[in-house]
Amino acid sequence: MSNSTPGFSVRPATLEDVPVIAKDLLEEGIADFFRAGMHPVLCMAADTLYSKTFLLISPDDKPAALFGVYEDGCVWMNMTYEIRKHPKAFIKYAREFVKTLGPVLWNRVDIQNNNLRKFLRLIGFKVINVVLCDTRNIYYVEFAKVNYGRW
Repeated sequence: MSNSTPGFSVRPATLEDVPVIAKDLLEEGIADFFRAGMHPVLCMAADTLYSKTFLLISPDDKPAALFGVYEDGCVWMNMTYEIRKHPKAFIKYAREFVKTLGPVLWNRVDIQNNNLRKFLRLIGFKVINVVLCDTRNIYYVEFAKVNYGRW
């Protein structure tokens, strides 16, 4: 797949991208971090250091998302408000790009983050379980995607 489709492009991310994304994170994403007792900037920095990480750039040439995948297929994404300016193009781009990230992708999402759960469904992920993950009584939806025939 080319690294540019319907106006979006992607490049490898660096630690310098973390504060740029952090200052414009979607409110739902920030709420997810705080409900889980985590600091957004520290989590994104750790993800950027320890996983294969990318910066998604919008058709307006602005940072739109920071995302990545660990060696075991654990995929993650933090989106900015720039995504909301081009929702259809973003979904189309993400649906194709996610196929390049590995044969099996998985993670969990806070059950309260309805927009993210809808987005995951639109790009081909399936819900596999709902689990209570911590002492804060927060439920998470486990999701996965198998990319057949690409590996």
